[in-house]
Amino acid sequence: MKIFLILIIGLVLRLITLNQSFWLDEAAQVIESSRPFFQQFDLTADFHPPLYHLFLHFWLKMGRSEIWVRLLSVILGFSCLWYVYKLAKLKFKEGPSLAAALLLAVSAYHVYYSQETRPYILFSLLSLVSTYYLLKKKYAVFTAVLIASWYSSYFTPLLLFGQGLAVFFQEKKELRLFIRSALISLFFFLPWLPELKKQLAVGFSGSFEGWQEIVSFGLLRNLGLTFARFSLGRVSLDNNYLYFLLIVPLLAASFWSGWVAIKKRRNLEFSLLFWGPFLLSLVLSYFLPVVAPQRLLFLLPFLYLSIVSELNLKPLFYAILLVSLASLGAYYYFPRFQRENWREAVAFIENDKGGNKLAVFAFPEPFAPYQWYFRKVPGIGAAGNFRVTEKDIASLLMNLNGKNKIYYFDYLAELTDPGKRLLGTLRKSNFRERDIKNFEGVGFIRLYEN
Repeated sequence: MKIFLILIIGLVLRLITLNQSFWLDEAAQVIESSRPFFQQFDLTADFHPPLYHLFLHFWLKMGRSEIWVRLLSVILGFSCLWYVYKLAKLKFKEGPSLAAALLLAVSAYHVYYSQETRPYILFSLLSLVSTYYLLKKKYAVFTAVLIASWYSSYFTPLLLFGQGLAVFFQEKKELRLFIRSALISLFFFLPWLPELKKQLAVGFSGSFEGWQEIVSFGLLRNLGLTFARFSLGRVSLDNNYLYFLLIVPLLAASFWSGWVAIKKRRNLEFSLLFWGPFLLSLVLSYFLPVVAPQRLLFLLPFLYLSIVSELNLKPLFYAILLVSLASLGAYYYFPRFQRENWREAVAFIENDKGGNKLAVFAFPEPFAPYQWYFRKVPGIGAAGNFRVTEKDIASLLMNLNGKNKIYYFDYLAELTDPGKRLLGTLRKSNFRERDIKNFEGVGFIRLYEN
């Protein structure tokens, strides 16, 4: 059957380059999930519910290599392909159903997060599964999957908003049952609200100036960047005109299929499931500093389902397919589109011969990937409260005693030490810059010796 060929293609694409280094968020995730079981519920510093942390906690008991750890996400991403096909079959014939599965199978963005050790792909799968059982009108299963959704992502209200719109406009007689299921699922989520309150307090406190611009985006940027990510994955281009041109097929197909669905009231469910939550997320981005394209990954399958519902969009379909394949090729071939290469950066320090060595970070502690990969060379954080103070300078001077090789990481230093006080302290302590190494995503590591 053709669907099994698509599934095999999708699986193979998600296994390529699976052995990349863990980057900042992944390493933090793995370290958190390595803690004892009951500590998996202490997630104040990570704006996510605990379900993925729990899955990964038990998964890590069977292996800790990059490939093994990421296989959990590969399985979840692969399962999305099957459920987008099953969901399409509820409304379409075989052709459009295969087309939706194929688009998701080769989507550079979906492939990327099917390899990411983070919760986004879990919520994407649960969104498809819950919608499938909603359309099948199996409310007991729908409610159970919704409960799991609440514990996998705080964007579950956006999903419910889209599902509610679909039910209201297409199956109004089912609205009461839908609301009952939503309320039951919310009831089971109530025990987690105290932890959510703590997470929000940390999030709104703003750890340090400039960080929110990194983790979240404004309304207009979210609009453009989401479609760019959905089209090209993590690939970026210096030529803005070419960048926009490559996004046009998905943009055009998205707006046209949405317009036709509204105008003709045909296959309206999938357009509502995408556009309802997406537009609401743009409004929320004004108030919540957590809205970013990766958190909207769960909308991508619904967008594809909306597009394939219009058979007269074949030229755009092939254009989207071509852009996705080209983006995948670029992702596989060019290291700069892959994850931060902390593994190689740490290996450089550990394999550097001789000396009494120390790694220095302009952060409260060594970054999570360094903590994960280092074996011999200790590291220290030298920005205790996300800003270098006199106390931090004094602490650094104490740690320099007896050291003759210092490896200073530029990573995020422009935010925590814009005045370069740490580098100035090294120079005043008779350390001289001897070498600079650049690692993809990690940036410069400066070797100082005295």
